[in-house]
Amino acid sequence: MFLDGAHTWAHDALAFFLADRLLRPGGHIDFDDFDWSLARSPTLRPSVFPRTAEDFTEEQIECRQVESILDLLVRRDARYVEVVPNKIFRKIRDQ
Repeated sequence: MFLDGAHTWAHDALAFFLADRLLRPGGHIDFDDFDWSLARSPTLRPSVFPRTAEDFTEEQIECRQVESILDLLVRRDARYVEVVPNKIFRKIRDQ
């Protein structure tokens, strides 16, 4: 399964939980854009798209939110093992 979402916590954290429900043991989930942040986005950084600064805090703008999803949700879940660093995880069992 390939997760190429909005790259923000609000969207992709939920997308991971939904994908997890569909993924069978032995399946893989591939996360896109580990290093992406709103601050470095060519189209969403505040200097290009001022609305970003209205909708997100400075901390959220600087944060690599896909990295946060991996650190806080995926790596802490004993049902997943990291196959490709910062990118692909294999589900080894159901709950």
